[in-house]
This record gives sequence, C-alpha cells and structure tokens, in this order.
Amino acid sequence: MALITITNKTPQEMKRIKLSPNFNASEVMCSKTGNLIIDEDVIKGMENIRLGLLEPMRIVSGYRSFTPNSKHYKGLAVDFGTVHKSKKLKEVLPLALKFFYRVGIYFWPHGHSKTEGHATIHGDLYMRKGRLGWWHTPDNGYNYITNPEQLVEFITGTLWEDLPI
Repeated sequence: MALITITNKTPQEMKRIKLSPNFNASEVMCSKTGNLIIDEDVIKGMENIRLGLLEPMRIVSGYRSFTPNSKHYKGLAVDFGTVHKSKKLKEVLPLALKFFYRVGIYFWPHGHSKTEGHATIHGDLYMRKGRLGWWHTPDNGYNYITNPEQLVEFITGTLWEDLPI
C-alpha cells in the first residue's frame, strides 16, 4: 500500500491530476480543505470496478480531513455509486467485494419507503477481523455482517438487490 498525498493545489489543478485513466484528484479530495490522501489501492479498486461495470462512476466521498476515526481520514476508503444510478446493487456489490476488504451499503430511501430509493457503497482497505461489512438505513442505523455466510445471504437475499447504485 502506498499513499498518494497532494496538497496546496487549486480545484482546477486537482481536476487535471489523473490518478487513473478514469479518476482525477478532484474526485477524491477533501471537500473542506481541498487536500488529498488516498491509498493507490483504493484508486485501483475503483478503476477495476468501473471497468467491470462499463459504466462511469461517481465518487461521493474520498479523503476526509475532518473525521479522524474514519478510514476516509487515513486515505483507505471511498463511497461511490454510478453516475446515472443505472446499475443495481446485485451487479455492483460482487465487484466491490473483489477489490475492498470491507464493504458497506448506505440506503437512501425515497420518502418513507423501506425498499424504494437508492444506495451508495462504501469500500475500504481496513483489515479488521470480525466485520466484513454493513448496511445502514436512516431508521435503523448500522447493521453489521460478521461472517462470509451472512454476506452471501445478504447479497442474494436482500430486499435491496435491485436498488439503483
């Protein structure tokens, strides 16, 4: 793992700095400071997911300089979806699990619906025994997945498998 660190650049300069063929520094920089710390394996994972889906990706959050307890703060995490919300969770989640150690799903409901809305995926490189992933809803908070069987069951049996990403 190698960290990419970029500071003291304008937003325009960050847009011109290519981190991979499909992602530039402005997409993963901190929204508050404009600085960037990101592990190159996070970028490689995102590039591989993008290539696997044949779909442009949107990075919702990369480096966060203001959340010291977060893997984003250490440059080890990214939250993402597709640009047009055209892929389903069941298509994106298996790819995310290939390239990130832990994967989380944030569900954003439409109105008060429990099953209609869209999702954002969190991927990180944090290897911690006992937690493979989670899902989060505004109503129920975090729900953790701790073993591979739960993960398979979640992927194949969730009400959310057809949610747009």
